[in-house]
Amino acid sequence: MTTSEASMNQEFQKEIEQIINKISSIADLVPGVVVVHKLPELNILFMSKLGLRLLGAEWNEIKGMSYEHFQKTFFNEEDAKDYTEKILDLFSNNTDQFASYFQQVRTSKTRTWDWYMSTTRVLLRDNENKPV
Repeated sequence: MTTSEASMNQEFQKEIEQIINKISSIADLVPGVVVVHKLPELNILFMSKLGLRLLGAEWNEIKGMSYEHFQKTFFNEEDAKDYTEKILDLFSNNTDQFASYFQQVRTSKTRTWDWYMSTTRVLLRDNENKPV
């Protein structure tokens, strides 16, 4: 990695931290679960208290989970096939649009699937216009 690439990564990291700080300052006022992922890895950078409470999880458990484990634990994989394309299209388009969809979530292994309306949007793009 060149010095300029490292500097750019630091700038993006600072910008990501600023965005998360802004979101976390209001997330508990929003009547829904707020989750921020880092792309392209889809690591979870933030989850609102409501999300943690509904999942019966602590932040330390969630932040350490791989995306694959998070998806398999809480989301219906068959159902995900229906909305994944919408999300991938959103990532590949140079737009500030968002995608809304319904998804099945299981908040514990003893519960059945519940339907949740979800909305996804890109918060930040790099200099090549790729989602961050």
